[in-house]
Amino acid sequence: MLPLLGATGRPLTCNHEFHFGCLESWSKNNSNDGRCKCPLANCDQIFTCMQVKTAIPGGKPQYFPVGGKYACNNCSDFVNSPALSTNGCDHYFCSQCISELMENKHICPVDKKAYTDIKVSTCVGAPPVATVSWNPPFLALTPAVNLNFHTNEAQ
Repeated sequence: MLPLLGATGRPLTCNHEFHFGCLESWSKNNSNDGRCKCPLANCDQIFTCMQVKTAIPGGKPQYFPVGGKYACNNCSDFVNSPALSTNGCDHYFCSQCISELMENKHICPVDKKAYTDIKVSTCVGAPPVATVSWNPPFLALTPAVNLNFHTNEAQ
């Protein structure tokens, strides 16, 4: 669902603010693999997620991905909401791969960095809304956290 008219948006990597409709249109026309350069000519920041604020006072910001298809950094299937990443790096994984990673060595398969937590975000690039710490009962928590978002189909 798109925000209301009058909403402003900004790439999460810089603080440049735009009318959300303009930023969304820019990102659709200028993105590559779910990444987009800030629309300002003198800004080289690349973003994967946009923060959107409505004109309603006290409204919470919403987050929208630049692209709808992000490949899992382990198996290349699509990562859907929520986006799951290991702490210590910004690599995102599908729920199936995160579950397998939590059962094994606790090392990111991309950069080989050790991790202790899984960050849960509304979309790739958004700030975490929850953190799941690794401990033996993690697998028992999986249904409550609802990590069943692994898919091979485009959304």
